Amino acid sequence: MRSSISRRPSTISLLVCRVTRYLRLLRIFTGATLSAQLEYRANFVGALLASLGEVGVALLGLGIVFGQPGISSVGGWSFREALLVTGFFMLTEGVISVFIQPNMSKIADAVRTGSMDFTLLKPIDAQFGVSTRHLNVLRAPDLLIGLGLIAYAASGLTVTAGGVLGAALLYVSAVVIVY
Repeated sequence: MRSSISRRPSTISLLVCRVTRYLRLLRIFTGATLSAQLEYRANFVGALLASLGEVGVALLGLGIVFGQPGISSVGGWSFREALLVTGFFMLTEGVISVFIQPNMSKIADAVRTGSMDFTLLKPIDAQFGVSTRHLNVLRAPDLLIGLGLIAYAASGLTVTAGGVLGAALLYVSAVVIVY
């Protein structure tokens, strides 16, 4: 005997469907941004050189300070620890430059021009739409450089799983606060 009660989809299947939809939208937004920003290769090369120059200046400063004869630590910080902080700085600058700043500057323009109304009427979450629509992929090398510096600095330090987990949790919390 059939039940007259129709089966509703489970909460988990609805969540998976929603996440899949937003990941697909994120892929579309990223593709559109990539095609627009990489249209001129010279812009990408210039941004890459700017990122390398920025990390070069930071490393030069560390090299000058820690390169002095007899200096193994400054204020209790070793070279690797200072390099780890530099890596987190570059990573944070990359996250802000790639994900947060381009979208925040567009919000003010959308409110001023009245196009925010169209964003609010779209069938997606408005915060997701205004937070992920524009990316600055030209600053993506900052992310890679930051991660590289963190990995290199951590390879010379005593690192525990708890320390990595704590650092990751604190870093994600900091990015959420900045957002």
